[in-house]
Amino acid sequence: MTEKENGEYIDKLLESCVKSLVNMIEITKRKGSRSYSESETFKKIEDGILDSIHNANTHQLNVLLKGGYKFIYYTELNNKETLRLEIQRRIREIKLNQLCN
Repeated sequence: MTEKENGEYIDKLLESCVKSLVNMIEITKRKGSRSYSESETFKKIEDGILDSIHNANTHQLNVLLKGGYKFIYYTELNNKETLRLEIQRRIREIKLNQLCN
């Protein structure tokens, strides 16, 4: 491995570590009375729901918007208007990525 390749590898490794630490700090700030692992689990579940929202059909969106799931990690999304805006933002972002690629 050349010195340049070694430096690039270290840079990528450090970026990964920084992202992990930022994520851990965010979870720790929001965990409230729950344990860290419980909060991290809820975060992953809710990120999964929000990341795949573009695949949802009309019925699934209606259930979500009418309070069919109570957000535990992202409690601010229990507000219908905030949730609607977040869904719009994510769908718009996915559509733009599809158009660019």
